[in-house]
Amino acid sequence: MVRMETASQSAQLAEITDQVAVLMQESSAVQEYLENSQAAAAAASSVIERRFAAMYRAVVLDIQAARAQGEALRRQAAVLEARVAAGQDQRSSMRDRYERQVGLVEKGRFRAAEQDALFETLMELEGDLSSDAAQIISLGSQARQAVIVASSAEARFRSELLTVLAVNEKRLPELRRQKIDLEAFVQAADVRAPAAGVVSGLSFSTRQMFAPRGETLMVLTGEGSRYQAAFTVLPAQIDQLDAGMEGLLTLPGLPQRNLPRVRAVIRSLSPSARRDAEGAPVGYDGLAELNAADVEALRAAAPAGMRFSIDMPLSLIFPGRETTFADYLIAPFFGFLGKALQD
Repeated sequence: MVRMETASQSAQLAEITDQVAVLMQESSAVQEYLENSQAAAAAASSVIERRFAAMYRAVVLDIQAARAQGEALRRQAAVLEARVAAGQDQRSSMRDRYERQVGLVEKGRFRAAEQDALFETLMELEGDLSSDAAQIISLGSQARQAVIVASSAEARFRSELLTVLAVNEKRLPELRRQKIDLEAFVQAADVRAPAAGVVSGLSFSTRQMFAPRGETLMVLTGEGSRYQAAFTVLPAQIDQLDAGMEGLLTLPGLPQRNLPRVRAVIRSLSPSARRDAEGAPVGYDGLAELNAADVEALRAAAPAGMRFSIDMPLSLIFPGRETTFADYLIAPFFGFLGKALQD
């Protein structure tokens, strides 16, 4: 009957639905890469999967580069080790020659200058061997660092995947809650009548009007087996009424002589008075249930063309305290006599 404006909520719902779908797709892709990155990268088809595949290929290239660098360093170290081994053999040979020359120089068979030259060459070889040994140690350290870099690149990729998964798992419950709330709001945009009836009153009649929360949108008059009448009791009369009291209903706008009696029973009375803008009590709201058979008789006896509707004027008469003529004369006398006898 009435459709609430939900353009903003529908747009938010569409956006949140897309966000939930993206996060769920990301989480699913992360799970696949954590289980088997190579197979997941080979089967990547969507934008999100291709993004993770690009990240994985970059990590693979970093790992391959680090491993290649480590292998090159190990080969360089192997070449240096071979050169050091050859240099050590040469050093042993040169030491033997030097020791033989020492004996020959002492006997005068070899010149001391040539012995000194051999000694200097031996010292240079010792320096070269020490430098090569230090370089071998450095290359070994760099090769181990390359292995660590390759391992850290893989670990960093898994850490990034786990971070994405943790962020998504944290955001998804809140987004799902917002999605459920917006779906409920959009689905409740169509305000439907609780039962079939005739619109007897509209609170908002112009186009593009907005109804505040809690306001009545329209009034429906429906056919039913129960008939009720809402009434207001003046504050001075509320002490004479109570739930369950029986009375009669009258319609002031119709001649009462030809109308049947319509019985009414009070079903509820408000415990507090309704007040005006200044806080003064106006009256107590009540609800009376009408006798269904009497109402049907009233409808049959009503003039042609008359339609019963909500908020039509009516009067309810309930018997209150009854005060007879004897209550005014005899009751005070007997009261005075009783007090005199007591004295």
